[in-house]
Amino acid sequence: MIGLVGSLASIALAGAVAAQSWLGALQTSAQVPPGSGQAQAPSQQPTPQGSPVITVEAGAFDPATQAEVQEFLPRTVRVPVGGAIHWRINGFHNVAFPSGTTPPELILPVPGTSDAQVNPLIAFPVQPAPTYDGTAYFNSGLPQPDQQHFEWTLTFSKPGAYAYLCSIHPNMQAFVVVEPAGTAVPTQDDVTAQGQRETQQYIAEAQTAVQRQQAAVPTAATDGTWTVSMDAPASTHFALQRFFPQNLTIQVGDTVRWVNPSLAEPHTVTFRAGAPRESEFLPTPQPTGPPLILGNPRVLAPVTPPSPYDGQSYANSGFLGEGFPFGREFRLTFSQPGTYQYVCVLHEDLGMSGFITVAPRS
Repeated sequence: MIGLVGSLASIALAGAVAAQSWLGALQTSAQVPPGSGQAQAPSQQPTPQGSPVITVEAGAFDPATQAEVQEFLPRTVRVPVGGAIHWRINGFHNVAFPSGTTPPELILPVPGTSDAQVNPLIAFPVQPAPTYDGTAYFNSGLPQPDQQHFEWTLTFSKPGAYAYLCSIHPNMQAFVVVEPAGTAVPTQDDVTAQGQRETQQYIAEAQTAVQRQQAAVPTAATDGTWTVSMDAPASTHFALQRFFPQNLTIQVGDTVRWVNPSLAEPHTVTFRAGAPRESEFLPTPQPTGPPLILGNPRVLAPVTPPSPYDGQSYANSGFLGEGFPFGREFRLTFSQPGTYQYVCVLHEDLGMSGFITVAPRS
């Protein structure tokens, strides 16, 4: 597991992890003095008085295409000094202001062990001051499981242009421009309309990507190998949480090769074969402070079944994607007729599943 840490530290984990149970442990957050720069317990934020509060959407999902928009909508927002941004977070995202420093790594080793953990500076809220002046690290924290409305508000006290990002999806970056007092800025209606235009643009791009992926009729190579694609290639604004094709019919002795062409989104190929649903992360309570959020090696790393595969045992690719130590592809050769369902553990709640039907050899 320790070999995973260096690779996982610099790349995004998956959007739909929010539905899993590991974040339930966040309810026992650390109590740390403000200004310490450490993760703090969630607190009720006061709503700014007498200044505009502009709502920004963080991410969106289109059920028709199973496309997850990975952008802040809109990407650039202007408010006056004393104004605030209220983020509505849709999906597994956070809002982090690095303030010119190197953002915290997402995955850290657990000292003295071979385990990896989610960085508490990302998992938990960090707000060292009541308002933001362009200095220090600020972070919304991550949503808890089954949380229908995860929101965060931050007030800005100094003019400037401030970059922020989602630590889970580093390609998801945006700006808050804080204008001097008295400067005219867009209204909420203007901001909402711009966010909707950007959303529709990204969804239209996703629709084109889906059509392109579906147009590729699967055929077997001369050695009996079939290719199933995950997601869409070279997409920086969205991820397609689906397999292409979703249903594939092959023959006994054939091999299926799954390939993830995405630039930023990892996926898994997981055949449970009757095993219970697994969690990506395992919370481990500590004597004080927040729990350790440990990676589940049964999900992060490959679980390779006997070959050829008869569909009777658990099989898992591990995290597949750019920069991961297990590469972009996973293969199984099938030995028994039947229909076998599989999922991407990370995006199962967004509908990412598929079926392999194995017919007798003709």
